Amino acid sequence: MSIIDDIRNALGLGPNSWDERLAATIGFTSPDGNEFTAYWRGSPRSKDKKLGIFLYPGLKGNVVQDLEVNSSRFSITFYFEGKDNDKEANRFYAACDERG
Repeated sequence: MSIIDDIRNALGLGPNSWDERLAATIGFTSPDGNEFTAYWRGSPRSKDKKLGIFLYPGLKGNVVQDLEVNSSRFSITFYFEGKDNDKEANRFYAACDERG
């Protein structure tokens, strides 16, 4: 999704249903070379701060140290299609255990 799409959606000018918001396919390749293709509607992203929080006896409150930011995280919601979509989803889930 682009910033333009975000603005249109905020103004209520975007697509009205999930199937209209369904984007083009997204492809995944596992470390072992397994390939997956799924439909993706676009997803939000988030970022967290890393904080060191210290508790000292006799001191009210906490001492907080800013340790910069964590990596960005993208929650990706995607859908497999076809008569074996459940089997493909299970195969993808198993591939998530591959190292790399």
